[in-house]
Amino acid sequence: MTAFVVEQGPEAAATIARLTDHRFMLAGEGVAVSVGTDGPTACCVSHGGTLLDLLAEDDVDELEWRRATRVRRFSSHDERDAYVAGQRVGRAVDGDPAAPAGGALADAAFDLRLTAGLTDSEVRVQAVSRSGVAGAKVDIRLPDRRPVRRGVRIAADEWARFRAELSLLRLESWTEYPVLATDGLAWSLRYVSQVDKVRSAGVNSYPPDGSLEPTQEFVRLLLACERLVGRELWPGFDVGAALDDVPDERDATEHLILHAIRAWAAECEEAGQDPATLRESMFERALAAQLRRLTAVRTQVAIRGRLAAWPRIGPLDIELGETTPPVWLELKWARQAGTLFNCLWDTGKLAQAVRETQARQGYLIAGAPIAAWREPTPYRDLLAVSVHAGDALVAGHPAEWLGWQTENPATFPISLPCPVFATRVGHVDLHAGGEPWRIVVARVEAPGHATYDPSAVLARGRRGLPG
Repeated sequence: MTAFVVEQGPEAAATIARLTDHRFMLAGEGVAVSVGTDGPTACCVSHGGTLLDLLAEDDVDELEWRRATRVRRFSSHDERDAYVAGQRVGRAVDGDPAAPAGGALADAAFDLRLTAGLTDSEVRVQAVSRSGVAGAKVDIRLPDRRPVRRGVRIAADEWARFRAELSLLRLESWTEYPVLATDGLAWSLRYVSQVDKVRSAGVNSYPPDGSLEPTQEFVRLLLACERLVGRELWPGFDVGAALDDVPDERDATEHLILHAIRAWAAECEEAGQDPATLRESMFERALAAQLRRLTAVRTQVAIRGRLAAWPRIGPLDIELGETTPPVWLELKWARQAGTLFNCLWDTGKLAQAVRETQARQGYLIAGAPIAAWREPTPYRDLLAVSVHAGDALVAGHPAEWLGWQTENPATFPISLPCPVFATRVGHVDLHAGGEPWRIVVARVEAPGHATYDPSAVLARGRRGLPG
């Protein structure tokens, strides 16, 4: 059985760009297939496109099968590779809808500037993609804040998501708006791509209709810029109202989480708080405080008995929102790369919660020094783009799971779902004294219905038996 994850909106554009760098093959709009040595292991599908697959139709769930518009079959991997080599990623395949012209890193230039003369405030974000490389420059000068001037490298998936966000905002309809106050917030925008050429500006007048108050569209533009560069730019806007207007609920949730982290990171930088001196509990309290400004939040939530396959699991770090089911957040604060092994437990916990529909979405949030993220540890995949097929989440890390089982067998899971998908949705860098840190947010998903017994996997490993 092949498991599918449906992507829509800006995340679909990001998925296309992201997965092509991780041994994934793209076919048409919004469709990507993971291909390993044993054939496809996972598929990510949005609306439209062709599914490159070696599987027989009988092996694919009937409902999910109908979501793919057409399937191209190959008799061997060599045949498939030859076909893919003849196609250009980001273009249409046999007449299927094409991805955005020029691919995820098509040449484009973006320049947003905000100024308030009375307070001598200025923020400018300049982002450029040229010859397949994207980057940005950020200049921030605000009252009672340390000035910031920094360059940022932009990954292909982040650039693709950003351009999709701009497309949703219909920048082509923005114009130059009348000056409604000489002492207000002045802003100007220039965006040039292969298909758009936008110039827009205003003083206390905001798109798309020249409103006197900041509109949801304008605040969403700022949020898209903040997500692109990983920093808070200009505090004080009504982010909650703007997120209510985001078409995709999951995308709105991820904007909310990342915005709260950015706001907290800005406060830490201003206070000179060295993140190495913080504990996970301190991070949890601080993040919860930021999130409460935007939505309902509960911390250290007792969830024992809520998961059938994990009845005696410990408390949840943060429960987010007023929906049923809510969004689950698990946090980790690691001073060294090796400490990230604890993310294994939380990945399984979130995957099981999503599978049993106890969580609407599950997110793993981990902070560590930037240098630690660069170390080649196996745990980084849990906060990147990865597919954990079969029992790989446990079988690939037997020592860690055996340690937890030995320490407290009563809290060990009865079963775990498979496959488990981890998708990195954003990060925030923190420069506040000492070495710089990075906080990474990853979404955890567990589509399908398959499960396995982790205790049996460990027992099999101890006996030296094959999986």
